[in-house]
Amino acid sequence: MRETRRRLTTEPGGGQCGAVIVMVALLLVVFVGFAAMAIDIGRLLVVRNELQNAADAAALAGASNLVPQTPPASPAPPAWAMGATVADGSIGLNKSENAVLADGEVSTGYWNYDHFPSGLQGTGITPGPRDFPAVRVGVRRSEGNNGGPVRNLFAAIIGIRTSDVAAAATAVMTSPGQAEEGVLFPLVINQALAERASYHNTYAGRFKITNEHHTDGINGSYWTTFFQNNNSNKYVKDLIDPGSGVDAPALSIGEVIQIDPGVRAIDYALTLDHWKNEVVKVAVVQTLDGNSQQPVVGFVCLYITDVHKKGAHSYVEVYFAPNCYAGGTRGVGPNYGAYAPPTLVQ
Repeated sequence: MRETRRRLTTEPGGGQCGAVIVMVALLLVVFVGFAAMAIDIGRLLVVRNELQNAADAAALAGASNLVPQTPPASPAPPAWAMGATVADGSIGLNKSENAVLADGEVSTGYWNYDHFPSGLQGTGITPGPRDFPAVRVGVRRSEGNNGGPVRNLFAAIIGIRTSDVAAAATAVMTSPGQAEEGVLFPLVINQALAERASYHNTYAGRFKITNEHHTDGINGSYWTTFFQNNNSNKYVKDLIDPGSGVDAPALSIGEVIQIDPGVRAIDYALTLDHWKNEVVKVAVVQTLDGNSQQPVVGFVCLYITDVHKKGAHSYVEVYFAPNCYAGGTRGVGPNYGAYAPPTLVQ
């Protein structure tokens, strides 16, 4: 009797061991599935990064050609066709999974920096002070585009054989809000005169910069020593002379600079020697008042056509360079006709 009972008794824990094996097998399937999905998702993220880099590069290349870098001969309105052509051609300079990208979607128009309205506006609008020329580029891997969608390796097991991937970028040519060190010429323009730039942006509309009143009744321009209250001949001379080793400081909208009136023969002589028939970038200040400090409200390009040395009546003859590509600037500021290098906004 005892022997029979002993034979009928099961080994302790035998049922639990079988259950654990089943659970491990099920969890193993789940873990392998997650790992497989992670591999596919990681691959899709790599492809999307490749497409985003392509869209960014093409948009920046296209936008930089909306305002050609040869002032003052830049066209007005922006060169929309040139920007679109360059952007489209730049797409093919990039690859996705080692295959050259063949196509994309390129559009041009004005971008409102305050997002009112949002998105890209048409090229035919009358741009406001916060509307800037832009290029938008979209690149995708989908049926019929750039070799088709991405083929999944493991997701295909559950029926997801391919995945579409897309990226887009918008690059804008903004009016500058900052100037880097060594960029600015030591003249300042009155804001009231800068706002009339459209009346003086051709050779026929050139005007004189002196310490006397402008023909519009506006006190047009003075020299500046920027952050230094230093009205010495040598300091201003060094700022004008490109070989002096003295550079204008970096400057941003809102910063206060020193305004210095006075006519120095050496200033006009150096300007004639080094800057005639050249474009210079200058700060715009709220108002002009000799021997004062004034806040910077923007930046503008001037094309120097001539310099006349006539003692106390010396003057620099200039006009506003329209749609000027202002290298060495960045940020966003009021549109007085100068544009910073392109920046990505989307």
